[in-house]
Amino acid sequence: NRGNSGGPLVNAEGDLIGMNTMIFTEGGGGSIGLGFAIPSNKLNRLFEDLKGRGKIERDFWIGFQVGEVTRLIARSLRLNDLHGAVVTDVESGSPAEKAGLEPADVIVAAQGRRIESPYDLLTLLRNADLRVGDMLKLTIWRSGSTEEREIRLGKR
Repeated sequence: NRGNSGGPLVNAEGDLIGMNTMIFTEGGGGSIGLGFAIPSNKLNRLFEDLKGRGKIERDFWIGFQVGEVTRLIARSLRLNDLHGAVVTDVESGSPAEKAGLEPADVIVAAQGRRIESPYDLLTLLRNADLRVGDMLKLTIWRSGSTEEREIRLGKR
């Protein structure tokens, strides 16, 4: 609804479950469309950051780019199945470089969760409760075996 951004989102029992942020609608207005909200558990973290730190630090820096693991890539890297996210670039001086990540590494798990695709990895990073200075735990496939890596998240 117009003007509802920042307003509460409640369930049928009246419990606060989020904060409305915007609505996408085809017409010139009204309440028919797709609404977007920030979940209440995310809001709690933001409020705690504001109270404890006086600011919100959500933009951490890792310093790598990933792509899809194709059949050709899997075959050339001796990867047994088509899952993970292949590292396509590592920025010089980045947290990823300091942790030893290299192009052609395949990220097969992050924070203990199996990664099926680059989209899985990006979704996990977006939804994880990670801050600047936290450790990101990765399992990578390199030279025919898996290795564990920890990346200390940098400040963007």
